[in-house]
Amino acid sequence: MTSGRIACLGAGRMGRGIAHAVAYGGHEVALLDAKPRDAAGFDRLREEALAEIEGSLSMLAQLGGFDAAAITAIMARISVYPRDAAERAL
Repeated sequence: MTSGRIACLGAGRMGRGIAHAVAYGGHEVALLDAKPRDAAGFDRLREEALAEIEGSLSMLAQLGGFDAAAITAIMARISVYPRDAAERAL
């Protein structure tokens, strides 16, 4: 079985949590923003989403869940896309 990119529709709290879990599991994730936003709004959302996911991973590593050195590789599996780029993301 091959592992393709997994899409997660919605970049809110639940979407971020799903992206976190899927990337931790070793899969590439396309986190798709479901709301229409201008470029600046999307950039803010992207930064906030990635920072929240990285913060959650850091907390889990500090609690001994896994080696913190893995955070960079896990984060590299997550890409965030605006609504109008959904087709490209998939």
